[in-house]
Amino acid sequence: MGEGAEGVMTFERWKDILRGDDHKVSELPTSCSDGMRQLIAENVWMPILSAIRGFWSVPNDPALDRGNLNRSGMLGSQGARLGMDLSLSMLRGLRNLSRLDIFQDLFVRLCLCTGLIGDYTNDSVERTSSFVESVERQSAVIVVIKISTECADLIGLEGWKSVFSILLELRDLKLIVGNYSHKSRRSLLIETDEDFLRPDTRREWEMCVVKECFEATGGKKSSKAKKSRRGGFFNTLIFGPPSPSSPVNVGSPTVSSDDIPHLKLSEHGKEELMLWDDSAPSDTEDEYTVMSNHTELSLGSIFEKLLIQENQTFQDGPVTGLETFEDTQVLQMSPRARVRKRLEIICDFSSVLLETRFLDITDLKILLKALIDLIHGTFIMFGHSKLPIVLSPASEALSEVWLCEITLKNRDRIGAIWEPMLKDHFMSKLRKDGDVFTKPLICIIPGLEKRVTGLLRICYHNIHRKDVNSQLLETLECLFSPDGIVHTLSNSSLNLNKHIAEGLWRICRDVDALNLIDNQGWDVLLGLVQYCASQGERLYSPNEERAGVLCDDDPALQAFRCIHLMLRSHELRDAVPFRIVHSIRALIKSGEQNNCPKLSIAGLDLLSLLHARLQSLISRSSENKNEDDIIFWANCWLSIVEGMADASNSKYPNTRQHSISMFTDSLVDRHGQEIPMADLCRLLNVVCLPMAQSRISELTQSESMNFEKDEVMIELELCISAIFKPFLHYLRRLSANPKDLETVWLSMISVVSELLNQEAEHNSVDGKSNKMSLEHLNATKHLAAEHLRNAITILISKGMIVRETTNIDDISSLTWTAIDKVPYLEKYSQDWKDSATLEAD
Repeated sequence: MGEGAEGVMTFERWKDILRGDDHKVSELPTSCSDGMRQLIAENVWMPILSAIRGFWSVPNDPALDRGNLNRSGMLGSQGARLGMDLSLSMLRGLRNLSRLDIFQDLFVRLCLCTGLIGDYTNDSVERTSSFVESVERQSAVIVVIKISTECADLIGLEGWKSVFSILLELRDLKLIVGNYSHKSRRSLLIETDEDFLRPDTRREWEMCVVKECFEATGGKKSSKAKKSRRGGFFNTLIFGPPSPSSPVNVGSPTVSSDDIPHLKLSEHGKEELMLWDDSAPSDTEDEYTVMSNHTELSLGSIFEKLLIQENQTFQDGPVTGLETFEDTQVLQMSPRARVRKRLEIICDFSSVLLETRFLDITDLKILLKALIDLIHGTFIMFGHSKLPIVLSPASEALSEVWLCEITLKNRDRIGAIWEPMLKDHFMSKLRKDGDVFTKPLICIIPGLEKRVTGLLRICYHNIHRKDVNSQLLETLECLFSPDGIVHTLSNSSLNLNKHIAEGLWRICRDVDALNLIDNQGWDVLLGLVQYCASQGERLYSPNEERAGVLCDDDPALQAFRCIHLMLRSHELRDAVPFRIVHSIRALIKSGEQNNCPKLSIAGLDLLSLLHARLQSLISRSSENKNEDDIIFWANCWLSIVEGMADASNSKYPNTRQHSISMFTDSLVDRHGQEIPMADLCRLLNVVCLPMAQSRISELTQSESMNFEKDEVMIELELCISAIFKPFLHYLRRLSANPKDLETVWLSMISVVSELLNQEAEHNSVDGKSNKMSLEHLNATKHLAAEHLRNAITILISKGMIVRETTNIDDISSLTWTAIDKVPYLEKYSQDWKDSATLEAD
């Protein structure tokens, strides 16, 4: 039936069978013709599938015997060609008949003919060798890629699962070229955006991942390792380290190692594959030229012609041994490199992602669901059978890259695909659920990295879309929330802080888009800024001082850039919420903890800038006599001032001096006149006076005198000024409430008395008098006494303190009693009392 002269079926004969006899068909009614074609398709597609399998030397049930496919080498080129042409004609015919059920079933079964799908039982060496030596399986891959680009809207959910599984397995076998020399195509292993890490940081990150994986597998091959695992240096370099018998567990310091299973290698060894864009180091990535289009030839004929040309090229190789490297480079390519080059010439892998732009929204959701199901773990249905899919950590990372790329290519429809699909995917994978550590931590890292960067890429490309920006930013909360897996890894060597900080900067630099964010979006964005500000890298030196400057990609420095841009941009002048003050205070604290005083000083300058912004807001609220607004902005002012005071405990003199000076200046500006009296008294008694007391006490202790004399005197003068200057500035407001005046005044006298009661002999080191400390103490006492004299003189002139009083609980009586208890003030007290008497007269 339909056999040629040699007794074998030819492609043209098979096409005649599919078409049937045109004369007979024309005699039938039109309705009978359509029904007949449907009936023929239902009855012949399985026999034709068997014929295709025969051409490709595939067993009848590839799902049960995928590891024993025939390896025909170049001898199978004719069968490969016939199988390709027959399968393409059959699929296109079913498409024209609109038999999508048969089309999708046949497509999935053809995908299985590649031998790249399933629960693998062989290691990567055996799988690579099996595929490289079979041109029939390579031809099946070509058919699958061709149909997936031609009929992307027809192959269905299981079809897309199969396509992505094939591509990911090709990646694991290093059969997809990573970099193109031909500019008209893009690789599947390249992101369209610039990397989140600098080149040197990327190398360090990859080395750290590989090191952790190597240590997790024991670091060396065990004598009890399976014999199927090939040893040797070059095999380890190409396919990863061998499986140990007692692997060592690797985990984050914040995660108990008892909760994380050991990294045990399976027979296929996919757990060792960590880098999503790595290539085979032993193969030559040779440049090539894409073949010219042969529109008159079938795809099978083009593939066969390519095989013949390739075979002739390698037969004409060097014979003398005197050729140069350039002359023999192509001829010395490994079999894997030849197959990789062969596939890239005839297949346009990048079209699988590029063509998604032309899918309607329903088919696009099907494609995204297939990719998401693969990431979460799924199986492929063919008939009544289920075929589980296994992804390596590198393939999981690449799947996240593709998911992001497809989303970005369809970002004009982001609103239709984000909420129902992508948001659930990111939320479920970034939350620290109960089963998040069912796999070893090192196996989670590659996919987690690309999941985080993918989410950030989607955000900064769509932040200007008002319909979805709030939903996108809401998902970012998973990156810094305590119940997220990213936060769990924040203190480990494999943290993602630099990735997040770079993504944050790319979001914030779009100033126009930030104007479109609502309050909920600002909450998440500022929360992410605060997280990055607290994750700066520590600078080390022998003396625990700053050893250098921060790197450009330091998370804290990136947070400073974002805050600085927000506060300095004219477009965001009235858009940035005041909650940014918490991010600035986190930045100041991070500079202190990480030995970077310049960062703390820069944070204080940001607080000063924010403080200046309040002037117009508070003045406007006062003019409008809006009590609620006055209270709100007063609380904002208090938060800024308290943030300045917190930096006074720094171990760096420059930071302390900057903090105390800014605190005092901010406290005495006109903003404070609108502050409620209760808050003002609390600020003076709880923040200002204790801060000054603490610094004076430390600076006057001899064991703390490790600073220059000028620095000590400057700081002491600032502290004493912080005690008296705010009090005199708010004296009129305090005098309106004698109780508040008495409380603040007596607290001031208590702080000054503690300073003046210190004795010189307390300031000695190893029993020897410290002359420098004594000079500092005497100068400080004299300065404090002068400020106290000025304050008492002013109080006397206003009649708030008198010479004599009958009430022992009066402010005057309490003042003279406290002064008489200080021996240092004996030479001044009588003159002060005489001044009070004269003022009373």
